[in-house]
Amino acid sequence: MTDRLQKLLGVADQSAQLEIKMANNGLISAMRAYNERASKQTKEDYEAARELFDSVCAKFTAQYFPEEIPAPEGERFKNRLAALKWLNNQGYKIGQQTFYNHCADGFPVLHKDKTVSRFQVMQYAQQLDVERRGAVSPAGETDDDARKLKAQADQEEMKAEKMRREQDAEWLHADAAWSAVAALVGTIQDSLRHHLHTSQGQIIHAAGGDIARGPEVYECLEDVVSRAFNEVAGVGRIEGVFCRDDGE
Repeated sequence: MTDRLQKLLGVADQSAQLEIKMANNGLISAMRAYNERASKQTKEDYEAARELFDSVCAKFTAQYFPEEIPAPEGERFKNRLAALKWLNNQGYKIGQQTFYNHCADGFPVLHKDKTVSRFQVMQYAQQLDVERRGAVSPAGETDDDARKLKAQADQEEMKAEKMRREQDAEWLHADAAWSAVAALVGTIQDSLRHHLHTSQGQIIHAAGGDIARGPEVYECLEDVVSRAFNEVAGVGRIEGVFCRDDGE
């Protein structure tokens, strides 16, 4: 069990634990299948299971350890190099090693997943002195040109964010679907256990058995149910086709 998984399971509620364990079991199952018979399909299954597991962990990390989560995607660069390229495109010709050293010093902050806040990079750019920037800017570039470039970049970012929101409205989020499935599985599991417990006498009577052995029978049934749900959780893959109805 990884440190991240153990840390989440130590604080998560029962529903969250079930969802995390299902994703983890799916990952283990897919990894085992790939190791036993490596193929394009088993590799794709393993990568999908890994993506789902990471998504589930990220969701509950944000819930239980929000201080460890960087800014949302679209408000951050995926790494230092992407941030540096953006700075260069804006006319800030700062060297890679210099920028990396500044990140190592704590500004802009380099998050645990290697991303860098877009807002902090913009703040960083504002701190670069005008003389240094002017000395290395392309010939003929003015402050007005730089402002226009920044405005264009901001407009492109807003367009991208708008497209993401439109797509969000048309698609079912994987984390929402997986959470619903986990909750349903948990409800079914609890319901089965309840009915098996309350009906153990009826089951024993129907089999012509000793009613006094009800507790042993229930423990056996409980074990059967647990094995069945472990197998379901171990599948780790849910497929479906979602169609958009443009008439609604």
